[in-house]
Amino acid sequence: MAIILMALGHSGCGIPYVKEYIYMFHMPLFFFLSGFCFNCKYLKLPWIYLWKRIKRLYWPYVKYGLIFLWLRNVFFTLHIYDEQYGWINHRITVIDGLKQSANIILHMGGVDCLLAPFWFLRALFFGTVIAYCAKLLFKNTLMSSILCLFLAILFNHTKWFIPILHPQIFAASFLFLIGYSFAEYKMSRFSTIMSVLGLIITFVGIFFCYMEMGNAFYDNIRFIPYLIIAIIATWSLKSLFERWNEQPSWLQHLLSFAGKNTMAVLTFNYLALKIVSYLIVFFNNLPIEMVAVHPILNSFAEQGWWIAYFIVGIAVPLGYAYIKRMINSNKIV
Repeated sequence: MAIILMALGHSGCGIPYVKEYIYMFHMPLFFFLSGFCFNCKYLKLPWIYLWKRIKRLYWPYVKYGLIFLWLRNVFFTLHIYDEQYGWINHRITVIDGLKQSANIILHMGGVDCLLAPFWFLRALFFGTVIAYCAKLLFKNTLMSSILCLFLAILFNHTKWFIPILHPQIFAASFLFLIGYSFAEYKMSRFSTIMSVLGLIITFVGIFFCYMEMGNAFYDNIRFIPYLIIAIIATWSLKSLFERWNEQPSWLQHLLSFAGKNTMAVLTFNYLALKIVSYLIVFFNNLPIEMVAVHPILNSFAEQGWWIAYFIVGIAVPLGYAYIKRMINSNKIV
């Protein structure tokens, strides 16, 4: 559900407050549940845990970051990038490509805008490593989470920007540890009434502490209330889904498949959105260069095209994942 909500948030949904509501919790939910699902056996296997983080987070970031970087000139040819529209207005040279490649490899630096959602992989990688070290240092999970929250507030207040270390990373560490503490202390799920109340509180929070976790720095006044509301929303949703009887089964299978292929959606969501932009440009006789407007053509999305953006943005990456799985299955046979 979280990755589907991410795709909905990127679609330019014209329904009032939908995007703001989603952004109140959908990325913190990922960090929280990553901590909730953390296996404590890895506290005694640091090198194995680090290798798993490298394989699941660092390697996909670097692999796709380099692929999209070196395909930049191809994207220009296809009008996915353009000199006039969009964020990237220059083609890549060999020298620039090598410099940016080093930036991606050495500290998971900036990737092309089609991979803008990859900030999450970077934050989760460094955030979980920091959370892991804090847990080893303090043993007590709550003390470890308080340390990470303190560092997030400190860096946010001072505006220190040390490569890799900034409030976003420490906020991810905090949410990861809070998620782990909920599992460690066997936190009871909310009742249905409490869950609904939690989601209502989340909606009210839009008007008082709305922010986007994708930013490196935040408004200090909103920072802590935002984190608290995100935790409440996450636990409310988890409690509600635990009561779901998994019917109809086809929907359960679809959600399960999407959940197992979040990396595909994260990687190809923005690229898939360009398919709809091509259609809008074609049907409205617009300049082909406008396909490059990033990430979508907002004025048309607000008129109803957001539905197409949403469906294509989730269906194309999952279709790719399904075809890849079928090909791999044939190879095994």
